[in-house]
Amino acid sequence: MVTNRQMLTGNAAAAWAARLAEVDYVPAFPITPQTEIIEDLAGWFADGHLSGKFVTLDSEHSMLMAAGAAAATGCRVFTATSSQGLIYGLEALWTVAGWRVPFVLVNVSRGLGAPITLEPDHNDVLATRDTGCVQIHAETCQEVLDSILMAHRIAEDPRVLLPVIVNMDGFYLSFTREPVTIPDIDRVRSFLPPYQPTHAEFRHIVDVLESGHSETPPGEPELLYTEPEWRQMQSMMQLARTDEHGSVRETPGNEPSIAVRTPCEMVGAAKP
Repeated sequence: MVTNRQMLTGNAAAAWAARLAEVDYVPAFPITPQTEIIEDLAGWFADGHLSGKFVTLDSEHSMLMAAGAAAATGCRVFTATSSQGLIYGLEALWTVAGWRVPFVLVNVSRGLGAPITLEPDHNDVLATRDTGCVQIHAETCQEVLDSILMAHRIAEDPRVLLPVIVNMDGFYLSFTREPVTIPDIDRVRSFLPPYQPTHAEFRHIVDVLESGHSETPPGEPELLYTEPEWRQMQSMMQLARTDEHGSVRETPGNEPSIAVRTPCEMVGAAKP
């Protein structure tokens, strides 16, 4: 194995980790001091070193919702933000954690609000403590790279299936160059094999609960549910069949017929 050792900033180490993880999708919105991560990844997508999709969104809120939606379809997803950006997208973190979708979010910590500062503090990442996301805090540039690779493996474990936040200090670490060992891609693939989702499917309802139709009525949109949403829907249907004494009423023939389609099958079915 050939050792590739370079002087990298924390931001560059984060970008290298995403490249080594061979991520499929990077939704992005630049904010200081995170911007270098996004710039490096954008260049690698443009020149072909990464073959997935890089998209600049209109805000951090949109960025995190896009990350969760892509992860729900089975993509390996990476994104990054900082400070006010993390707080702007905070509402979305609660949502995507509830979806039980795995992706990695790097936060480059920077002080919040007034007085305006470019110094690092952890008020941004501490605000996410109860969102349901896993957190890893890196102390060195090497730890940034290693932690992101570990974060993808942790997030995608069927026992976890949660977003993982990898945090580093802004400026002091994000822009400081340190010697970093970049592992060989084959070694990374042995540690982090291609993502094989078992949860990422949509429950496709082809009959509405009370309609009595065997197919979606003409002109009506088909109803799509992610796996957690479908479990919630099952609970609601069970509750609807329960009387005031707690007994379940039998309603034969009133259940929706269900077809389970993967995102790829859904896309294929939509093609002419």
